[in-house]
This record gives sequence, structure tokens and C-alpha cells, in this order.
Amino acid sequence: MKSFNSMLDNLQKLIGEVKNTTQEVTFSTDGMLQVTKRASHISREVVHTYICYLSCLLLLVSSNHLETYSCIRDSND
Repeated sequence: MKSFNSMLDNLQKLIGEVKNTTQEVTFSTDGMLQVTKRASHISREVVHTYICYLSCLLLLVSSNHLETYSCIRDSND
């Protein structure tokens, strides 16, 4: 009987460890998901800004306002 109780105690300890590990993995995965979402948002912002920049540049070039572009470029350097 003592051996059975010992095995049951060990099993309960292992179950507790599995629960703790599962919670840690879930927490870690959630953290990584949040970081990935943030990186994705930043990446979209970069692409959006770059597209806007290229669109403005194309508009300036097509309307022969290169001197305006030079002023904009110089002020951003």
C-alpha cells in the first residue's frame, strides 16, 4: 500500500510539473506572438511610408519639380 501511495504522490508531482511547464510555454508563446504582431505592424508602417515617399517622388519627377525634391531631400539629411 505504501508503494502505491508513493507512486500516486510521484504521479501528482509530475502532473503539477506538466501543468507548470504548460503554463510557461503558453506564456512564452503568447509573448512571442505579441512581439511578432508588433514587428509585423512596424514592417507594414515602413512599407507604407516607403510607398508614400516613392509616390511623392514620382509625382515630383513627372511634374518637373525636381528642385522641390532637392529641397525636401536636403532638409531630411
